[in-house]
Amino acid sequence: QYYLKGIAFGLFLSARFEKSWWKYPHSRGYRVIMLDIGHASQTVLLTATTLGLNTWLSAAFNDTGVDELLGIQNNSEASLFFIGVGHGDNSSLNPTMIDMLKETPKE
Repeated sequence: QYYLKGIAFGLFLSARFEKSWWKYPHSRGYRVIMLDIGHASQTVLLTATTLGLNTWLSAAFNDTGVDELLGIQNNSEASLFFIGVGHGDNSSLNPTMIDMLKETPKE
């Protein structure tokens, strides 16, 4: 993704669902996993910001490819979220879209 250009490092957050499901029914266990992912990512964002770094969040990645890269081989674990950390322009808009907006005539 274009906004990951120049990141210093990236973290994939994954979950092992059975570790939550033994304690909670499936739907509540899934909810707890999502809350944990949110808390973990917020901690990374706060730490990076304190260090003067930018962060980029995404859940839009090729799950199969990432799981293969991480060695995740079963259906009870999955990669869920990505956090990129580093220096960059921290733009949420695609550079091509920014150029198009600059070219749009103003009324």
